[in-house]
Amino acid sequence: MKPYTRADRISGRIQVAITDLLRKKMQNPKVEMATITGVKLTSDLRIADV
Repeated sequence: MKPYTRADRISGRIQVAITDLLRKKMQNPKVEMATITGVKLTSDLRIADV
């Protein structure tokens, strides 16, 4: 059995993408220091909790 599911791998990529957007694209200093601590996807990849 694989140690990580597809949902785990994709949630990691979503977390990195959102963090990148917040840090590089937002021009608001208040948002610049925000941290995304986790993303949890359903097994069918339809719903994400950020």
